[in-house]
Amino acid sequence: MKKAFTLIELLIVIAIIGILAGILFVSIGQTPLIKARDSKRVSELQAIRTALTLYYTDNNAYPATTDGVLALVSGGYLQAQPIAPRSSQASGTCASYTPNVPSTVADFVAGDYGYRYEQQSAGQDYLLQTCLELTGNTALATDANTGNSPIYDISP
Repeated sequence: MKKAFTLIELLIVIAIIGILAGILFVSIGQTPLIKARDSKRVSELQAIRTALTLYYTDNNAYPATTDGVLALVSGGYLQAQPIAPRSSQASGTCASYTPNVPSTVADFVAGDYGYRYEQQSAGQDYLLQTCLELTGNTALATDANTGNSPIYDISP
């Protein structure tokens, strides 16, 4: 006679593993997801910075409007339109911050962790911004304006 597990024993083991996995996911919390979303925001701003530098080299000025930044995609400077990862939480620490780069995500809510672009000095300078969810993010140490944490600023 062969020894094997019965269906009931297998179902009990699967249920126990499921309960343990649920406890693990609850104990880890949202911190890794928040860090991942912030990392994506910072890396996208770095990609936009590179595209703006290439644009400036070709045109001797930075784009005047947000539409000009979106034209970086059609001009071949960026591979795709940057879309900020969405948070399920409302923007509490960045309540006055309103992004102006539109998103292609249908449920994007203005003011909730998007990207902001502003041309300055008649096209010779710019300011890129995003709101980070973690106020202690290490990227803020390289921020162009350290006084407005958790808004991450990039300028040339």
